[in-house]
Parts: sequence; C-alpha cells; structure tokens
Amino acid sequence: QYFIDNQLIGPYKIWHHQHHLTPVEGGVKMFDLIHYLPPFGPLGTIANQLFIKKQLNGIFEYRTKVVNEKFGIFDSKKTSKP
Repeated sequence: QYFIDNQLIGPYKIWHHQHHLTPVEGGVKMFDLIHYLPPFGPLGTIANQLFIKKQLNGIFEYRTKVVNEKFGIFDSKKTSKP
C-alpha cells in the first residue's frame, strides 16, 4: 500500500516522503506525500522559495516522465465501464 522514506542524516532538517500505491482497474495509481523542512532556518526558507522547491518539482516531474515511458500512462477512460 505504501512505504516511507525518512531522512535520518542528510541535507534537510526534516524529510518524510510517503509513496502510496493503490490498485485500480487496469493498473496502479501512484501518489507521493512529502513533508520537508530545509536547514538553516530563515535562510533555508529563502533558499526553498528561490530554488529548492523548483528542484524538487523537477525531480518528481522527471520521475513521472520515466515511469510513464517505462509503464505507459494510465487512461481511466479505457478501463471505465459503460
């Protein structure tokens, strides 16, 4: 159903990443829930607004692209019943 990545040592003050996998007709729905806090207090908050958030979005956009290329894009219209 899900698994969690918790950073114990690393660049973030807090990193809690839940990977949820839900079976659906014709495939699996993937959903991520991420809670993070950059280091360095107010400087980290500024860095988050300037580039950390953008970098994380890029990482997950890339992962979505690779997963879609490898497994295909789920189309709920093809599996829905009339």
